[in-house]
Amino acid sequence: MKLIVSIFEKYRLISTLLVIVIISSCNKKDNSPTISEIREQEFQKILSDAKLNTQSPALMLSVARPSKNWSWSGAIGKANIGSSENATVQHRFRVASVTKMFTAAAILLLEEEKKLSLTDPISIHLSTSMFLTIKNKIPNADNITIRNLLNHTSSLGEYTGKTDFINLFPNKNSAPTRQQVIEIGLKYSPAGSFGSWNYSNTGYNLLSIIIEKVSGKDYRTFIKERIIDYLKLSNTYFPNDEFMQAPFITPYFTLTPPAKEADNFATFNCNWAIGTGDLVSSLSDLQTFMQALIQGKLITSQSILKMNNNPVSSSYTGLPGEKYGLGVFMCDNPEFFGHAGDLFGIHTKVFYINKIDTYIITVLNLNDNDTIAFEMIGTVSDWIKNNDN
Repeated sequence: MKLIVSIFEKYRLISTLLVIVIISSCNKKDNSPTISEIREQEFQKILSDAKLNTQSPALMLSVARPSKNWSWSGAIGKANIGSSENATVQHRFRVASVTKMFTAAAILLLEEEKKLSLTDPISIHLSTSMFLTIKNKIPNADNITIRNLLNHTSSLGEYTGKTDFINLFPNKNSAPTRQQVIEIGLKYSPAGSFGSWNYSNTGYNLLSIIIEKVSGKDYRTFIKERIIDYLKLSNTYFPNDEFMQAPFITPYFTLTPPAKEADNFATFNCNWAIGTGDLVSSLSDLQTFMQALIQGKLITSQSILKMNNNPVSSSYTGLPGEKYGLGVFMCDNPEFFGHAGDLFGIHTKVFYINKIDTYIITVLNLNDNDTIAFEMIGTVSDWIKNNDN
């Protein structure tokens, strides 16, 4: 009898296991993609579609949602036409005017330490000769404050695009000084009326000088110690000469696209752009910087409020409702927050979208119409709003 019961129990156990296996097989999904796989496929498609609509040799895209604990980065195309080197997410690139966010953060760090104030007149932080030169050009120079330099309302002139500036570069390896470009900017001052927005790299060159005087350190040394090293940005640096550290995305500058290897501006010397656009970085490092900035890990939340409070109407990006704060562009104040950078063959966009808590970075390496970059940002944003709640 015990033997019969034992056989019966064994049979029942086997039957139960078979039922479990059958039920599990029936319930198993047929290799349906996960949300992360769907997201990756969608972002890769956005990147690929954008590549079809631009002559830029390479495109890069990075998206992060820290509150959802995910990030994605991708690259497509050629980092270098001559060598046929493929672009990867590890490649570095010039960030151009995105450098201005680093400069603005440095000024706010110094204000937090009570070493300066945004309301300080620039006269107390510049050499007498430098300020007198400005005063000879701008009647109300005594009223220009550090805040006016940060939000481009100083009426200081702009040098980029001017013939005098272009003549400083008889070849791509030329190395004009910061002082030389400032002098050209002053030549074209005043630009507009004091208090109204007029984009001025000259103003940010002057901010780099103010940082040096107040901190007692070279601008690049201060940024390296207080921001780059502090945030452990291992792929972010200032080139000491025209040579970038491999691997890097090669900038191509041409008035007759598509780009050719002869349009290679990788050895273009940017030492004149101190404080305005001379930084090199990577997708991952810019994500780290931007997230630390927005989350109050680099400067205080009070300083972040100062960056986007009382912005002035601007027209740099062409986005509707665009305004400029302290080293940052924004739309819908401050729904769309960050900076764009354009420099001889490179377009870099670094923005935070508040409503969906998302950081988006795009990079193109040709000076063609960079509308495609904002279109990518918009498409990514729309997909997240509709699919990643």
